Amino acid sequence: MTPPDRWKGVPRQGADPYSKASREASQAVLKKLGIFLIPNFFSSTECVALRREMGAVEKNHPPTKSLYHNAWHHSVSAQTNASLRGKVNEIVPRMRRHFAAELELLEPPAFCTYGSGGFLSVHKDAIEGVECPGFGIRTAACIIYLSTESTEAGEGFHQGGSLVLYDLVPGREEQLYGLALPAQAGLLVSFRCGLNHEVRPVAAGVRYSIMSFLSVRKA
Repeated sequence: MTPPDRWKGVPRQGADPYSKASREASQAVLKKLGIFLIPNFFSSTECVALRREMGAVEKNHPPTKSLYHNAWHHSVSAQTNASLRGKVNEIVPRMRRHFAAELELLEPPAFCTYGSGGFLSVHKDAIEGVECPGFGIRTAACIIYLSTESTEAGEGFHQGGSLVLYDLVPGREEQLYGLALPAQAGLLVSFRCGLNHEVRPVAAGVRYSIMSFLSVRKA
């Protein structure tokens, strides 16, 4: 039986998930399923600079550790924050069209690292239509990767730590399978806050990313 057109090009089981072809095929499928993606949103030079800045400052509090989450948050300069917000705001019009909502970047972005063993259990970032006090109604989550998931070792690479997205096929009450998106430095990915997702445990290295939310102001 011939698979639907939208599944053409998906890597076969056993293919290298980190090859250029596999990454492009995974991203193509996710785009067809409504995920917003911009490869190379940050250049490799920008990713290096951001990783170094995050690594140079004291972590601003102990790691968020629980049965559901294990990660560090980092402080960055006001200039870096302003530069990031400006860069994201440049693509907000595209995101408004994609998500059909008057999105704004109202919450401060979070600069996060997941070390070996770091993870984030399956969850949703918001309940649809419910306001986050002071920040409007969270509508779209936005992640920017600063490091690359790979079998390679060294600065800028980590093993494990894939983002896995669930609930991508409408009309099913229960989603048993998710699609994994291996991190690639510079890639921006955005999806609705009501989508179940997780970060698989990091096996080695450090996973660097920026997390932000785009919201709709409550009338």
